[in-house]
Amino acid sequence: EDRLLNALAEELDGRSGAFVDAYYRVLQAVMVAGGDLSVCHPVIGALRRQLLALVGDDAVTLRRVEHLLHELRVMTSEILERHQAMQRIQEEARARELSQVSARLVAALEFDRLTASIREELPRLGIGSCLVVRYVDAEHVEPVAGYLPGGEEVPRSRYPAKEIVPRAIFDEAAAVQLTLIPLSFDGHPFGYVVFELGQLDGHVYESLGEIIGAALRSAGLTAILARTTGSSHPLAAREAAGTPTT
Repeated sequence: EDRLLNALAEELDGRSGAFVDAYYRVLQAVMVAGGDLSVCHPVIGALRRQLLALVGDDAVTLRRVEHLLHELRVMTSEILERHQAMQRIQEEARARELSQVSARLVAALEFDRLTASIREELPRLGIGSCLVVRYVDAEHVEPVAGYLPGGEEVPRSRYPAKEIVPRAIFDEAAAVQLTLIPLSFDGHPFGYVVFELGQLDGHVYESLGEIIGAALRSAGLTAILARTTGSSHPLAAREAAGTPTT
């Protein structure tokens, strides 16, 4: 910020400053940080009002201010346009990636292949961890697929149902945000999928949960899940009531 103001002062004094270059670096920093570049235009407008009040009746400096701010507006518009085009390309690429991942999950007709596909494919979407969990009884649940933060395989050991996710594992991990998607078969809940939230839209996690649920059924896991208590399980009742997140 100090360099930006010093460069502006040099420009207004008639010296060959580097204000435009300094402003360009600010735009780059905002873009890398994922900020909203469109706010730069109102900022330029506010800067113009302050500079005009400062310059007063000095016609030479006034022309210099107007020319300088015009350069900033043009630069901002060009960078904003390129940034929006890049975002559209990235969104299209994410859509293609999601389509490919979904196709590979659906095509996994064997349970072992499905669990491997979940570990291999979901990280490509930026999902840091995933647990596919089945109901065991009224007191316990058990992971059947997924991966932990860092890519480790999920331990397939029962844990208390009230924890929803294995506390011993996630208490040791950095703070993460999770979303829970219920799984059901013929209207009866049999488990849930827990995703670590990333940059994806919320509906993507819901779609992935539906795809994983369908893939589990087609992979023949329903024979294993027949031992569960179905909708009588307390977590199943919570899911049926629409509790989506942890």
